[in-house]
Amino acid sequence: IPQGDRDNDLDLHRFSRMSVAEFKNRVFLGERFVTYRYTLSALIFTVTRPTKVHVASSRKSALLKGIPYTLGSALFGWWFITGPVHTIMSIATNSKGGSDVSAEILEHIRKQDVLYQYGMR
Repeated sequence: IPQGDRDNDLDLHRFSRMSVAEFKNRVFLGERFVTYRYTLSALIFTVTRPTKVHVASSRKSALLKGIPYTLGSALFGWWFITGPVHTIMSIATNSKGGSDVSAEILEHIRKQDVLYQYGMR
């Protein structure tokens, strides 16, 4: 996915007003910024996509927030030739508490900072 499209897919603009220090503090306090995967298949196609970013306060919270995407993939992801492979990958990712996208969010926040763009931070 090209980076501009990935920013839109992850809905990173909602973090644009957060400062680098505020974001780092939230991560330091234990928040995880994760996405989950879901897979949908029909007789002629399979689609696998990441979700928007979810904020989880603990590993347990991250696992619980991934359950709907895991169940949806398990029910609707198998129905094409490539479906089982993508469904298993989605379930595996979600079973680990999702994919941590904190680094991508931090980079997005930094790109919004004019001083960072000109090497002044």
